Amino acid sequence: RLSLITEHEVRWSGEHRYAVRFSGPELSPADGVGFVLHRRLPCPRNIQKIHSTFVSTRGFLCCRTGQNVDRQTVGLPNLEIGRLIVVTVNVDEAW
Repeated sequence: RLSLITEHEVRWSGEHRYAVRFSGPELSPADGVGFVLHRRLPCPRNIQKIHSTFVSTRGFLCCRTGQNVDRQTVGLPNLEIGRLIVVTVNVDEAW
């Protein structure tokens, strides 16, 4: 199941910070946290229509473009219950 938290407007410029903390009882291998790139709200609920950058539970930084997922060589710590994850996005530098 895909869960999205959205804002009331699309961010077109500036730097933005988002934070999330997972609560128990456990994480599944499909869990992760990321930033969705879309031109309208709400974005599609079908994960294969979403363009995003995310971290998997095993700490892999990934980029999804439609059905394709590219795992980057950058590794981060595994996601854990209670760990605070902060994403800072500078939209001006993203394009």
